Amino acid sequence: MKTRSVCAVLLCTLLLLLRLSLGGGGRDPGGAVSETPSYPDPAPEPLPMPQTLMVEAGFHPNRPTPSRVLKSDTDGDGVPDVWDAHPSDPSRGAYPEYAETETGFTSNNGIDGSEFGDAPVAMPAVLSGVVDNRAGYDTDCFAIRFDRAGYRSFLISHAPGMAPIMGVETGKNEEPLSLFYFPGLLANDYTWVQCHIPRPGVYWLTMTTLAESVRRWPYRVLIFVDEYADGISDELHDVLGMARNGEESDGDTLPDVLELLTVLRRLEPYREAGTFSDSVWQEAINPSGSASGAVWLDWVSDADGDGMPDYIEYYSLERLMDFNLPFEQFFPRNDTDGDGIPDFMDTDSDGNGIPDRVEGLLKNGRPVDTDGDGIFDFKDKDDDQDDLLDVNDPDRLRPMVPWDERRMPRVSVFNKAREAHDVIAPGEEVEIRCKALREGKAENTWIMLRKSLQERTVPLNVKPFLLEGDKAVFLCPGDVAEGPWTLSLSIGGRKIYGLEVRGDRSRVPILHSIARVGPDMLRVYGENLDAAVQVVFVGDAVAVDNLKGDAGFFEIPIPRRAEPGPVYLASRFGRTVSVDFRRGRTITGQIVLPGEALPNMAEAAVLGLGGVQVKPSQDGRFGPLPIPWESAYTVTVFFSFPDGRLPVTLSGICVSGDETVKIDCLNHAVASIWPFLKVHSVLREGHEAEAKRRLLELSEVRALSDAVAESLRMGESLPLVKKIERAYLAATKAAAGALEGR
Repeated sequence: MKTRSVCAVLLCTLLLLLRLSLGGGGRDPGGAVSETPSYPDPAPEPLPMPQTLMVEAGFHPNRPTPSRVLKSDTDGDGVPDVWDAHPSDPSRGAYPEYAETETGFTSNNGIDGSEFGDAPVAMPAVLSGVVDNRAGYDTDCFAIRFDRAGYRSFLISHAPGMAPIMGVETGKNEEPLSLFYFPGLLANDYTWVQCHIPRPGVYWLTMTTLAESVRRWPYRVLIFVDEYADGISDELHDVLGMARNGEESDGDTLPDVLELLTVLRRLEPYREAGTFSDSVWQEAINPSGSASGAVWLDWVSDADGDGMPDYIEYYSLERLMDFNLPFEQFFPRNDTDGDGIPDFMDTDSDGNGIPDRVEGLLKNGRPVDTDGDGIFDFKDKDDDQDDLLDVNDPDRLRPMVPWDERRMPRVSVFNKAREAHDVIAPGEEVEIRCKALREGKAENTWIMLRKSLQERTVPLNVKPFLLEGDKAVFLCPGDVAEGPWTLSLSIGGRKIYGLEVRGDRSRVPILHSIARVGPDMLRVYGENLDAAVQVVFVGDAVAVDNLKGDAGFFEIPIPRRAEPGPVYLASRFGRTVSVDFRRGRTITGQIVLPGEALPNMAEAAVLGLGGVQVKPSQDGRFGPLPIPWESAYTVTVFFSFPDGRLPVTLSGICVSGDETVKIDCLNHAVASIWPFLKVHSVLREGHEAEAKRRLLELSEVRALSDAVAESLRMGESLPLVKKIERAYLAATKAAAGALEGR
């Protein structure tokens, strides 16, 4: 039941945010124009002539006379309206800002250790912090308080690519009020969600990231009342002249929040530097000097200054629905080149190196479409429809002439790895034979590929890596999918119409990782491994016939002569990149539990390299256990309970030179703070043994050890968890000071 409820919340959030992210509530002005999408293929929308003439003549049906001027600080309290929690009340001032005080990567990752847990932050406010995933997974948690029920918006500014996940919890072990990961705005540096607060009281806001890259991710969360559900504070509507109960005010289909974000980006450097002024404000909200006074009131505003109004470059949900596009093609329509910058803010929307100001010239009120394919030039990567992309085409507005109109040279295609004609597959070498290639040069010869029966897809252009006589050899790009493709050639600006070839699944092996399976076996993970493959180590190699095996993995014994170093896979289709291989080493050890501890040795398992588990004897001795060749490695023992309680862990650090490891509460305390010290570069390479010895002597580390021992005797409870967290903070601080010489 709970799972069904969570799914329902996620689905509702997904649909709502999709509508808002694409400007679903906007109105389509009479002058909106559209291009024909690549699939399917309706006729372009007509552009009504009366409104076109009005725009070209400089008239605006909704433009006030005389020009409108919006104040930057309505209540005169010295705080600009966009950063003022109550812009009409001079006694309230700016949004109060609360920054996390976290000192460890996971010290505030739950309700029990939340920031401001003793005094929850009253809303509206700004919360700021850093999610640091360099040591793995990091989550921030804040205790917040709402004085009344109602709708609230959470506007998150963050580093591009953070992919934030935010949750609002109603209490410990209760179902989250909302949880989302969806591009709520057409932006890669802002995320927005709105949710309903059902009752006054304390809630817990959590923040983490699903970013693939590892780094520190700073963020700021602005939380405010938003009964209009448009991402803008209710009190801000009146002072900024925005429409109420609607997503956009000027009829250009862009939601007001998107246009306001363009202003906030311009103002952010002045906010950080403390150099905000009224002239800065006017330049930010009205860069073109429009009589409307602000971009959200000007339906012909041009955010990127490329000469095309934003309503031409932006596609609202209603506009997209007219095309009956599949879901996966919705978002690319507003970001043609996929660079994370929406077209209405991108000075080169299609990423072909030619500015929109050049390609997007208006002709009779409509952007230019040179080849008449229904795709405007500023969004078309092949303006003349000759299969040679604009970025490679010396004359992008004039199609290539045929090589010979009377008789086209014969072209043959051969896949050497498969020993087959007219077959291409990603990552495989393909040989082309054609007499016309003898006149080709490296700088003006291109292989052009286009998906057959889909003429308006973007073609692929590939340069041959070998051009010799009548032969050219190229590496098939990864974008080639299964099915029919048309292959043609461009040689010196002339086109040779080729032939239809078949795209096939790649057979080039891909190596993801190698894991230890038991003391003398390895499991190789990857793709396209259902072939005859050779695993090449430093000093040895293993041949594997996996033709009838799993394409994702296989197992091999560790070769006797294999040495630590790079290892790769090779087959007749190609070779993989290398991954690092370490034979590892073995270690013995002993587990020592405090008196009257709840766990017992009969339910213990020590975890080693490759998932190897070793059962300790009754006196806690274990080994030999395989571990990696690392300067420091944490050995962990898991204690399970027959009554179904959650397992308990205990760890110990072994460093270079250790042949045995002791796992007890004191060593567990050292192991728990070790990752923090390593990530913050406190540990010096080659001095791990000395660092471990000094940490074992610290009174703060011993206090953390005592707290761990108490939890093993009594079981975890809220007061004890808080005691361990306080001891952890003190121990990390003392350890950093001791190792840095403070």
